[in-house]
Amino acid sequence: MRVAVIGLGRMGWPIAGHLAHLEHGHEVKVFDIANAASTAWADEHAGEAAESVADAVGQADVIISSLPADKQMQVVVDEALAHIGTGTIWLDHSTISATGARRFADELSSRGAHFLDAPVSGGVDGARNGSLTVMVVAWAVAMRTRLFLPSRPWLRTPGGSPTWGLRELARSPR
Repeated sequence: MRVAVIGLGRMGWPIAGHLAHLEHGHEVKVFDIANAASTAWADEHAGEAAESVADAVGQADVIISSLPADKQMQVVVDEALAHIGTGTIWLDHSTISATGARRFADELSSRGAHFLDAPVSGGVDGARNGSLTVMVVAWAVAMRTRLFLPSRPWLRTPGGSPTWGLRELARSPR
């Protein structure tokens, strides 16, 4: 599976590292606004540094983002939209608002992609040692397409062996 990871901060770096382990069989391409971080990550792990968001997401089956706020996420989504394929799954671990999550879900849905708001619990230590809890929120379009999350192998390995929960529209009263 081809996985793009956007944002190589204290959480994104180890999450991408777990995914890149050969035992998982993922092709991981990373992007961070600090190009040196992308290059350093690629030098340390079995993965590739992307030149841009568009380069990272262009061939990805799954996109994972870990960004600090709505503003940064909007910049990434704006750049990614024209390059995302139909059926691409975007799993977002960013610190964003519920309003932002709904907006990004709508924008990505217009391209045939599935946005899953996926806040994490466990902190940096959990990301490093693979013990994150990931709380997945799927919007109605993802649910209607019968996106059955536990059967997806990439969902079993983003931080090692995380605990998964699924609740449709947990942040959205729509």
